[in-house]
Amino acid sequence: MFVRTTGSARSANWNDDAWTVSAGFIFLAMFTMIATNLAALRDRREHTTEHFETLPVSLALRTSGLLAATVVPAAVAVVLFAAVASFAATQMDLTFVDVIHVPAHVVFVVLLGVLGIALALVRRCWRC
Repeated sequence: MFVRTTGSARSANWNDDAWTVSAGFIFLAMFTMIATNLAALRDRREHTTEHFETLPVSLALRTSGLLAATVVPAAVAVVLFAAVASFAATQMDLTFVDVIHVPAHVVFVVLLGVLGIALALVRRCWRC
């Protein structure tokens, strides 16, 4: 949407059209939270909790593996941020202040991914 708007209208500016970039990052963050939550609750859904408890790996190590999996959506968000920032720099005049809030969305993607894992762990401990 941002590319279409900035490509078609010469009067487009960052302050009016950057909300579409934010919306895209927010959707990516929400889908990351859902995916990490589903991955963390996979053993409960498949009724294999007892099998995972017999593994020689602790719950803390399995949780750190799930947390490491949030690196992939963060990398996707960084690539998308670089593409949007470079495209916007060619189409309009950007200041540092205009662009600085977009990397915060990368952090938002990671935070919602961690929140999805945390909610799964709370649910797991709530049922104990």
